[in-house]
Amino acid sequence: MTNDLTGVYTKYKGKWVAMDDSFKKVIASGNSAKNVYSKAKKSGFKIPNLFKVPSNLNAYVGCLN
Repeated sequence: MTNDLTGVYTKYKGKWVAMDDSFKKVIASGNSAKNVYSKAKKSGFKIPNLFKVPSNLNAYVGCLN
């Protein structure tokens, strides 16, 4: 099963986000991983799912040689 994170990308471009275990809800967001992690921990999440949302989406097809 996959989750559509398009809404997360649209709203949080370039930001750090922490999401619940099902990756259906953003529980914290901000400009630094440290602050987002701290907010998520204070919300009761023992091990938050943390990642940085890309600023832009660029497709890449090919290989590097």
